[in-house]
Order: sequence, then C-alpha cells, then structure tokens
Amino acid sequence: MTVCLYLSSYRLEIGRGAGASRIACNVIRNTPTGDGKTTQRRTNTFMQTNYYTTSSRRNRLTRSILAVFTAGCLVPGHLLAGIVPNGVNVQPSYYNNGNVNFGWSLMNANSAIGTVRIEIEPTVSISQVQSWISQARANGKTVIATYHKASVLGSDSTTELNAAATWWRNNYATLNGSGSFTVNLMNEWGSHNISASSFASAYNSAISTVRGVYSGRIIVDIPGWGQETHTAAQAIVGSGTKITDANIALSVHIYPGDWNQALNHWLQNSDLDELNSAGRACIAGEFGTGSGSADWSGLVDHASALGWSVLAWAWNGDGGSLNMVTPTWASNPTATSFSTSSYFNTVYPKLGGGGGGCTPTTITPYVQVNGGAWQQTATASVSVGGTVAFGPQPTSGGSWRWSGPNGFSATTREVTLNNLQTSQGGTYTATYTNPGGCNSTQNFTLTVSGGGGGDTAIYNFEADTQGWAGVWGNVTGVARSSTQKFAGTYSLQVTINKTTSTADGHAVAVANPANAQGRTVTFHVWVPSNTPIQALQPFAQTGSGWTWTGNWVTSVTKGGWTTVTVNVPNTTPVQQIGVEFDLTGPFSGNCYVDSVTY
Repeated sequence: MTVCLYLSSYRLEIGRGAGASRIACNVIRNTPTGDGKTTQRRTNTFMQTNYYTTSSRRNRLTRSILAVFTAGCLVPGHLLAGIVPNGVNVQPSYYNNGNVNFGWSLMNANSAIGTVRIEIEPTVSISQVQSWISQARANGKTVIATYHKASVLGSDSTTELNAAATWWRNNYATLNGSGSFTVNLMNEWGSHNISASSFASAYNSAISTVRGVYSGRIIVDIPGWGQETHTAAQAIVGSGTKITDANIALSVHIYPGDWNQALNHWLQNSDLDELNSAGRACIAGEFGTGSGSADWSGLVDHASALGWSVLAWAWNGDGGSLNMVTPTWASNPTATSFSTSSYFNTVYPKLGGGGGGCTPTTITPYVQVNGGAWQQTATASVSVGGTVAFGPQPTSGGSWRWSGPNGFSATTREVTLNNLQTSQGGTYTATYTNPGGCNSTQNFTLTVSGGGGGDTAIYNFEADTQGWAGVWGNVTGVARSSTQKFAGTYSLQVTINKTTSTADGHAVAVANPANAQGRTVTFHVWVPSNTPIQALQPFAQTGSGWTWTGNWVTSVTKGGWTTVTVNVPNTTPVQQIGVEFDLTGPFSGNCYVDSVTY
C-alpha cells in the first residue's frame, strides 16, 4: 500500500494549537510556542478601499492544507472520492512532544476515513514522525505530509518556501524509510495579495529542489490561506509566469470564513470550478465549520461532485472545538479510550460515512414549464419572460444544494425561475446528500430563447453598434455580434489587442446619449475566462468641462456577465457614457457589452 505523509507545524491562524482559542478576529492569532503554551501574533490582514474586510473573513482555525495525490493510494473498503480516499486531519506535534494516542480502533470503526493527514512541525524529531507514519500504515491508512511552519503561514517570503524545499531534500529519504508518501511542499505559503506570477515563480524554484529527491506528485497549497482559487488558477493558465511542473495538485481549504480576495467575494462553487478547469488535480485538503458567509457545506458537496478528495478538520489536535473525538490531546494526549464528539456528526457525513462505503441515491429529474404538468426530463426550453421549475426526486430525506449560471444557488429540493432572460440559460446542477452522507448529482439544461420579446434596452445592439466606439487604450474595433448576448440576439463585441504587461485602461463609449442626465446607467459586460482584467469601470463625462464620474468594480465574473452601474450627474450635456476595462497584462481577444439601460 502507498502511504502519503502530511507534514506540518502549527497553523498560525486562530484556534490551531495547544491552548489556543477560536476567536472571531482576523488580526490576532494564538500560536503555540512548542511547550503547550500559546503566544498572540498579529497577522497581515488585508485592508484596502473598495474591498470587503470583515473580522470573520479570516476567522477560522488554521488548518493545514492537505493534498494527497499519490497514484495507487487506494485503500480497500474506503470510499475513493478523488485521488486518495476521503479522510481526516490530525495535528499531534504540539502535545506531549508528539507522543500521543491516535485512537486507531475508533478511527478504524468509521470506515469512511481512509486517509490521515499528519501535520508535522519541522522541529519535531524525525524519529517521532517515522512513528506516526508507521502507525498509520499498520492501520491501513493512506498518509499525507506537509511542511508546516507556524510562524510564517501566509507569508510571501521566498526564503521560507525555499527553506521548506531544503527540509524535504534533507529528510525525504529518511522519512520514506517508513513508507512511501506524497509531499505537500509547504502549508499555506502565499498571502491573499501575492500575484499569480510571483506565486508560480517561487514554486518553480522550490519544486525544482524537491525534485532532486522525490519524483511523485507534489501538493501545492493555493495562496491566501488556501482560499485564492483565481490566483492559483492563473498561476497555471494565466498569461504571466506559470508553474511548469505538471505532476502537482492544488489544495483548497474550505471554511465559512473563506474569502476570495482576487474576485472580491466569499468563496463559492464557481471558484472551485475555475480551479478545477486549470488542468491540475485538485483536493479539498481541509474543511470544517466556523464563522463567515461562505457556504462550507455546499462547497464541500460541490468539491465531492467534482471528484475531489475531501478531508475533515480535525480528528484530534485542534486547539479549539473542532475535534471529532474526545478527550482532546490538549486535555489528555495519552488517553487510551476515545468517543466521537457532536462535531464528528457534522463533518463525518461529508466523507460518505457509514460502514463499508457510500451508496449514492439515484436522482429522478422532473421539469415544469410555465405552470404546466410535471415532465420526467432534465431539459427545458422557455421563451424570455417564461417560468421553469426543477423538481428532482426523492422528495424526502437528505438535503439538496444547487448551482447554476450567474452564481445561482439554492438549498431547496424544488426551485422555480420566473421572468426568465436569455442570460439565465445554461446548466443547473442539483446535488443530493442522502441520509448516509453520500452525494449524487443531476444536471438540468435550460434554454431561454428570444421568444419575440428580444432586448428592449436603449442600447441593445440588435441592429448595429448604435454609435459605440473605442475611445482610448488598445480597443481596435467594435462590432455587432451574436457570439455572446445578455438579452436578445446580439451584443457589442469589443476587440482589445494589448501587448504590454503594465496595468492600464481600455474603454468603449457612446457620445451624446439622449436623456441620460440624472439617471442610473446599467451595463452588462462579458469578459472571457482567460483575460487579465482585474476591474471594470462604468463611467460618464458631463458638462462643458467633461467632468468625470465613475467607479471601479473589482468583482468581475470571468467567462460570464457582470452587471455594473454608474449614476450620471444631473448635468447637461452628457458628453459620453461607457465602460473601461482595466487589464494587468497582455491580452488579445473580445469582450462584450449588452443591454445598456437607464
């Protein structure tokens, strides 16, 4: 059997180590000193105008990001949801010098736990780490390891990342003597602010060092404490420096406090989809409960639906309340008898719990169009303004979660969409978690046609470009196009050809818009998934002095439509209204503007 080791030291974030408490604060973290005590440490909290900053964003226990991707890491009798069996995290480094009782008999009795991620502080003796690995192997577990240095979590220091790589180079052979394992190079290196190119460049260097002693898959924790999915995806497929090693896997940490700073929103299913499409294996290395507005449960379900392995935080070793068993190591590290906690009942079902594995429930799709009879089908065609209802079965037991176009989500079994527009067409995915904790999914395909209503906006581009043109930057042309449309059949295609790496703006506008003064102008803008656009700015210029009014919008949907607005002053003349695209790197392609109203 292949064993994957997860090395780590105490996570800097709150509630991780011995004696630490889980508090709703993104500034102070309780960090263990190694002797069962904790020290308070100020973290580099993200604070910037035009972005949300809340005390709950980073309010989650630090948990080591796991990621385990070892070919052949299969454990008979356990559910394999992804690259390795689903499982749990343990953090023994901070209790009784690592000499703890894992409670293997109780863990083995819960057959959905096939993988154990062992966090190892690099100051812990190598012989102690070998003992942990040997115990896990003897109990039939796949093991994962990550280098986890408490004092530098979330750091952008390349010196620290290279130190982790050197640690692996110096210790891999010795550790491998206790069994093969997958290397998670460093836990949670990289802040919310690091660029994709800087992240990729640093990891290229570190990976090269590790490759001198290890040829297996390397786990790379995504930056921002495991939350910055967009930055990580761009480090693989973006226009700047890319991570060149193909034998890696990207690991996400899922908690309610997860914040995607790059896209300025709480972590959501579409973020996992973007990372999943980057061409590397992915895993939910940690997940658990806490404070915040990210839907941790739905995100874990979605990760499972994508085929990712998921690992719960934590079997034992959390400094707060997120321990799946009692007593905790903080109170009795050498206890010989354990029982499951109430927290166990919350997270264990996500592993597909239950003896002998998980049996998915078959979903039967039903669709109702415009209040008619229910039909057993998974497709629907509706005209603009119509109504559709999706009503999958079974009708009782378990729970439901939905995802769909334009960030659609729901937690009811039956969902109804009224006054449909063409932009709402696409695939809606229902995920059903049965009482045994196993997930199954059903896709519904919705087509919304013009239905004779078309786009009635002031600027709908159904006949021509209506006087719109590029006004600055590298906008090389505009055209009426049916490639993308928010409503109706056509939109305004905006062709941009930017060759430089400096950040700058590129704008389209229409001159002398009639009766726009004192109005709120709404624009619908589509940008491709591969564009380095970091923000959009709807704007207006008014009066004889061409007074500027505009506001940057940093939450931009890639590969979809973003709605932005500007309040035009009640001043005449209105010289022009338009949209500016802020690009951070080279780009040659098309964006689209549609259905401009006021």
